[in-house]
Amino acid sequence: MGSAQALPGSWSQAHVWFPWPVNPDGTQSCPLPVNPPNNCGHCEVAHAALIGKPGPLQGKILLWRTTEGAGRYLFDPAQPSTVTSAGAPPGNLDVFCSGQSFDANGDLILAGGDRTGSACQSSPSCSTSCLSGCGNLGYWTEPNWTIRFDPNGGPSLNDRWTRPAGLLPWGSDLMTPVPPYPIFPGPPANPSPGHYYPATVVLHDGRVMQIGGGSAPFTPPPANCCWPGSAQPPAPGDVRSNWCQVFDPITQRWQGYDPGNPSLDSPVRGLPTGVQPNGDTINGFRFYPLTHLLSTEEVFVSEAVGGGTDVAAGRRFSPSAVCRVSNWPPALAAAPWTILASKLRNASGQVVDLLYPTAVMLPWRSSNLVGDDRVWMIGGSDTNIPYQSTVGRSATGLVWEIFQPQRTVGSAPVWAPISPLNHPRIYANAIVLPTMQVLVLGGSANYFAPYGGLGTPTSDPEVLAQPVLTPEICDLEGPNAGQWRNLQPHASPRLYHNVAVLLPDGRVLHAGGYKGDRDIAVPTGPNHRCRPAVTWTYTDAEVFTPPYLDPGSRRPVIQTVPATVTYGSSITATVTVEDDDIPLSPADEIDYGFVVRCASVTHHFDWDQKSMKLDVLSRTATTVTFAPLPTMIGNGPSILPPGFYMLFVIRKPNASVGWRVPSVAKFIQVI
Repeated sequence: MGSAQALPGSWSQAHVWFPWPVNPDGTQSCPLPVNPPNNCGHCEVAHAALIGKPGPLQGKILLWRTTEGAGRYLFDPAQPSTVTSAGAPPGNLDVFCSGQSFDANGDLILAGGDRTGSACQSSPSCSTSCLSGCGNLGYWTEPNWTIRFDPNGGPSLNDRWTRPAGLLPWGSDLMTPVPPYPIFPGPPANPSPGHYYPATVVLHDGRVMQIGGGSAPFTPPPANCCWPGSAQPPAPGDVRSNWCQVFDPITQRWQGYDPGNPSLDSPVRGLPTGVQPNGDTINGFRFYPLTHLLSTEEVFVSEAVGGGTDVAAGRRFSPSAVCRVSNWPPALAAAPWTILASKLRNASGQVVDLLYPTAVMLPWRSSNLVGDDRVWMIGGSDTNIPYQSTVGRSATGLVWEIFQPQRTVGSAPVWAPISPLNHPRIYANAIVLPTMQVLVLGGSANYFAPYGGLGTPTSDPEVLAQPVLTPEICDLEGPNAGQWRNLQPHASPRLYHNVAVLLPDGRVLHAGGYKGDRDIAVPTGPNHRCRPAVTWTYTDAEVFTPPYLDPGSRRPVIQTVPATVTYGSSITATVTVEDDDIPLSPADEIDYGFVVRCASVTHHFDWDQKSMKLDVLSRTATTVTFAPLPTMIGNGPSILPPGFYMLFVIRKPNASVGWRVPSVAKFIQVI
């Protein structure tokens, strides 16, 4: 445990997306009509991506929710009180609950997502009441489309959204449970489920890999609800994907591999179903698997965010799986996935599966480029623990580390518990800071069902969840290494759907968060998705100023830095440093450099969070040269995949300021 006293730092409100109208009785009302689908239920942002590509949008944050109303925004950290529209994809397609990753060109690739209620709403014979019933009861059909956002893709913002080739269709042997299974109905050309909660991760060659996801559980609409054609709604359940595919930014299409016909593009089989040698029963990846690119060009899945153990169905997701993609497509004889023996286990020796933990890959160091893959898995709720009451499962404050997860079964790594958090939390975000610290923020002490509620019509799930407002920070080196220390609390609870992004100026944007249903009964009326005394979501954002930027901190300033850096090359930056307006020499003041990939976060996780501490190679009175990036022929592209990064220059702590102080970042492209 760390210290209980909160460290310095401060929060400020940034932007309120929707100033909800206040009724005479003090309650808030829904400002948007429901039909057509301007549903106020999802007004919080659930996705955020920092744009690093040079151009008018560089340094801005792309945020989005559903297509309800204007669902895509641009946030400028320099003007935090306003946001602007980010335009719309072709056909105003929904990109909510998609997977998202920046490719090597700095374009954002979004895969799959959520298309709530569209099967019911697609029928012209559906009445308004039927639409309300279908949509509100959560019938989902998931798309298999791909959306690309190029920050410089055209004169208008709408021109910057395009729709490349869609995700590859599912095959019958790639679904779990396997057919016969009542999958979602759809047009004859696309009878298979789409992709909901898929993971995406950028690879060493700049392509984007999609893993897992599926079709979500749902409640069938009422019997009197009309249905397209003569098809009947399927029974409740879900279909899960256990395969993967890769998006090529050059051809703008998805690639896969069919062992029976190598000339065809089809998905690569992932986790095999059935009982594994280690005793696990595996049925697919579940939703939003926490996925990391390793230094060996392998992809490591540490846990399933929305899954864990499905006790009723007897399923368990293996928290350790590796897919080698160095020679894609894989060789015919190669088994693409290896199940590791290492598992999370509690004090009683039981396997622990976590619901909505977060995870982070720790920074690499230029002084150690051999086998330094380290992943921390943080918090979540132990799904082996049944519901105790309406409060729900308690969150855990445990932090687990796995070192070199690419090791094989014969010499398998182990998940080792390290210093626990001060505050157990589920739905938290974890960010690596340029000062070699891990920041954890947001979440709640108890799990609550975001769209079902754990309360009664008179209870408030958010209150039962016990939001955690106090962030925590852990040093990765130095005298406080391994200790979690509390920071100043933020104002708004940040539960399901909250996002956190490291900004170029070293501050952190924290936004969104779902409140949950206050009542279980289905509301009626024109604003049926709104709650009578509480809105569903937090529509504000806050910005955190970490302690290293407190008054008295004098920041180094990067004057010039190369726009592009190649693997194996050093980085020379022109830097100025002052104290009390007295110029100082960088040779005496600069500690190291730090590169971190532009954030792309959703549902409390960034699949592509990659960073490296760069030692100082040489110094002059005006410049600092940092150690070279890893080489192309080594493991450089898998440690730092090609694309856009922020470069920070870090000043040494001094007597007046006990913290390392980062510069404002400059964007660089690693190629």
